[in-house]
Amino acid sequence: MLKKGITLLLVLILSICVCPISAFAAISGSWGTNVRWNYDESTYTLTISGTGVMYNCSYSDPYTEATGAPWGKYYQTMQTVIIQNGVTSIGERAFYGCKALTSITIPDSITSIGEHAFYGCKALTSITIPDSITSIGEHAFYGCKALTSITIPDSIT
Repeated sequence: MLKKGITLLLVLILSICVCPISAFAAISGSWGTNVRWNYDESTYTLTISGTGVMYNCSYSDPYTEATGAPWGKYYQTMQTVIIQNGVTSIGERAFYGCKALTSITIPDSITSIGEHAFYGCKALTSITIPDSITSIGEHAFYGCKALTSITIPDSIT
């Protein structure tokens, strides 16, 4: 009986060990009524999809999943953000402190960028804001020390 138990335990351990790492590479959830997110740990890419408004993050601690964005534990490694067409806003403090973030794709469906949305994104070098955006919140790009190029359309009020 003991040999059978040890054998089963070894089979279980081996099946876990040979499972491809890519099976654990993507984490996802929702962050708005119809907005979903997916983080790929192998490419350090966050993709936000769906329709409607992205939730805002708490001001008290944007780095925790409990009060900040659900992708908060990836703030230190996230390099690319792709927001797909259909999402209509970038929430307050959505990417606050994403120190490794270098690239973001903003579609024409976005109409607003919330306060502190990219605050402290030290590696972000350039951003193009589409004509569809009419408002940018206070300190949205504060602390983006590498930001050398930003295109702000006339549509901003």
